[in-house]
Amino acid sequence: MKLRKLNGYSIESRKFANSFREEFKKSIYNWKNISIDFGPLTLMQGWIEFDNEKAQEDILHLANNFLEIENIIDKTLIEFKKQRTFN
Repeated sequence: MKLRKLNGYSIESRKFANSFREEFKKSIYNWKNISIDFGPLTLMQGWIEFDNEKAQEDILHLANNFLEIENIIDKTLIEFKKQRTFN
């Protein structure tokens, strides 16, 4: 995603990533094998072992984890929203 080109926002990739990661650290315990030690283009990255017998359960768990952190993206975007100036 080209954050710098997001209309209505003034985003510096590294600052955005750092802000997201600070908030994400509060939820990191829900994620197995996750790392946030990357440059600004990768907010987080991880892996799970694939077990065909419980794939559906694992996918549901991952989806729920993403639903729980979606507000972090929204909150982080608000930090970088351009202030409207009225003349």
